[in-house]
Order: sequence, then C-alpha cells, then structure tokens
Amino acid sequence: MKIWIFGKVYDLDATQKSDIEADIKARLHDYTGCDMGVEIDDTIAGQVNITIFRTVNKPIEQGYILMEEEWLLTGEGYNGMTLPYGNNIPYFPGFEYKFDAKDFIGDYKKNAHHFGASKIKSVRVEEYSNRLTLRLRI
Repeated sequence: MKIWIFGKVYDLDATQKSDIEADIKARLHDYTGCDMGVEIDDTIAGQVNITIFRTVNKPIEQGYILMEEEWLLTGEGYNGMTLPYGNNIPYFPGFEYKFDAKDFIGDYKKNAHHFGASKIKSVRVEEYSNRLTLRLRI
C-alpha cells in the first residue's frame, strides 16, 4: 500500500512505519523549523491514519481546511513543490486562507494518484487545536 503525504510517496509494505514517520518529521522540521510529531496507524485493513501533532492558534471551522494545514499534508511549497491539482494561489502574510474541505479532498485524491500512491477510496481530514489527522481508505 502506497500513501502520499507531504510531497512524497511512501510504500507501507516495503518500509518500516517508524522510518516513514521519522522521514516525514524531518521533512516537516526542514520546512517549518518546528518539531512536530508524526504517527501512522495502519492497524485497520485498507485504512491508514496519518496524524501530525502541532499547535494551531486559529479558529478551526468544520467543512474547511486552513491553507497551512493543506501545506502540511501535501508539501506544497517544500523545495519549490507545486501541485498539478489544487488551489495554488499566492500567499500574502497576515491573511487567513481556508478552503472547502470537499475541494481539498478531491484535489488530494487526484494529486496522490498523479504522484503514484495507491488508489484512494475515501479521505477524511480532522483538524483539532493540537493535531491534524488524514484518514485514508485504500
């Protein structure tokens, strides 16, 4: 099973989860300068939950995803990465950007397929003040 997270495809059948978590954590630190925990849970057949532990000081609205959260999940902007599908709008500091979660999910599935991940049946994003979870059914 291959997953796409933060701009990279990981093969869960060929790589230890702890190695994938460490790689994502290192890449996130390189991108943000912050230490964030990463946890991958694939104990349920056909489902993978990827959790990034971080703190957000902005209000979280159901049905929307903050631009910064999108970047953490897709890796957009990391080492100049652009996505073939998605918002790809310029960022102006001081403004808050949020996108419709349904649009993000559709774009996430297309991007994951484009970059070589396993076909995704469904995606759910859960935002909390202390963590961000991406739930994939493959």
